[in-house]
Amino acid sequence: MKTPLPTPWNFFNLRSSPFWQEALSPGDPAHPMSLFVGRTEESATLTNTIAGAGDSPTRQAVAGPPGVGKTTLVKRVQLWAHDHDYWAQDAVVHIMSEDTAERLFARVLAQVYSTIVAYRPHTADVPAMQSAQVLVHASRETVRGGGVSTPFGGVSVSQGVTMTTPREILIDGPRVLADLMALVRSSDARGVLVHLNNLENLTEAEAQNAGRILRDLRDPMLQHTGLHFLLVGTTEAVDAVLKAPQLRSVISVVPLGPLPLDDVFALLDARYRHLQVDPKRPLVAPVAPDTVEALYELFGGDARGVLAALEDGVSPNLGRSHGGASLDTRTVIQSATARYMAAFMSRGDDARYQQLEVWGRTQPDGELTQAELGTLWNLGQSAVSLALSALRAEGYVVLLARRPAGRGRPVTVYGLSGVARLLFAPPA
Repeated sequence: MKTPLPTPWNFFNLRSSPFWQEALSPGDPAHPMSLFVGRTEESATLTNTIAGAGDSPTRQAVAGPPGVGKTTLVKRVQLWAHDHDYWAQDAVVHIMSEDTAERLFARVLAQVYSTIVAYRPHTADVPAMQSAQVLVHASRETVRGGGVSTPFGGVSVSQGVTMTTPREILIDGPRVLADLMALVRSSDARGVLVHLNNLENLTEAEAQNAGRILRDLRDPMLQHTGLHFLLVGTTEAVDAVLKAPQLRSVISVVPLGPLPLDDVFALLDARYRHLQVDPKRPLVAPVAPDTVEALYELFGGDARGVLAALEDGVSPNLGRSHGGASLDTRTVIQSATARYMAAFMSRGDDARYQQLEVWGRTQPDGELTQAELGTLWNLGQSAVSLALSALRAEGYVVLLARRPAGRGRPVTVYGLSGVARLLFAPPA
């Protein structure tokens, strides 16, 4: 084996940066699932619900703030499922911003079909699989020319018709999906897992649309014997999806809070050991524990934000520490802050800068409503809404929660993200 090229991280006896933010994944040597730490209680809830259901279907939603490891937890559950005789792929069915019931059903059907093929390739020729392939093929292809039939029979379309959402998918699809699950039950498998994701990237209106779609698909898609769904999204997105009582009655929510600080340290230690170059030389942590603690508090337990800030604060200083020592907190935070400030100022938006500065200098820990922000910024409601939409989209403001207001109606509360707090209220 060739010796890998040296990198600046070799100074710490590491092959590369330990601060990546990608989800861990089975079979990925760079980000292996063996580095998973913590989440014992939440993982047990998800797996016990699936295992305890017998032949019945399950539908669980993993809900929490951005950056707390929701997707990685679900990937860990998928690996558990594979080890316990369920069929699961390291794959995601995304809920899209302009989805329809037909499109989402088609993607789920395709995922179940491909999962069966992955575990039992020889079943591709059985009638249930052939019927599924007809619908999957029809939902993906744009057919040009005259009428054409698929090699699996039955589907003929005319010139210029785009079969991305065939009307037949919700007529024949539920029966075909039921036949696929009967095929699974006739094997030695205990069921199939499907991972639904992307709610974190939807607006509130789009999440509500996703809820309407899932409500319409409750019986055609979510109720098949042996089929287990794991839905992932932010707390507010999951709340928006589950507004329909038809969904609240069948989808259970597993809340995911910030990863505890001890688990963040365990995560980093596992990554350091994974990336160690020379086992005979001691590892040197790139940052001191108090740096991690300071950023953890600043980012409110957002592990992904902490890792990004460590990356941005350490990378410019590689090779600058001496005697095999960790970089000090001040150096790391100053470098990360300088990078974030340069990125923010490059936008050239003085109004947004002034709004964030007023908030950050006066109430960096404040949890404010739109009305309170209107008072702080001396703006009307519509201007506040526009400012919040822009600042949330760019990652400077986060939605924290909804709190009771007059007459019991909940009011949305906002706070500064870790990046914004690092810009305007960094640790002393």
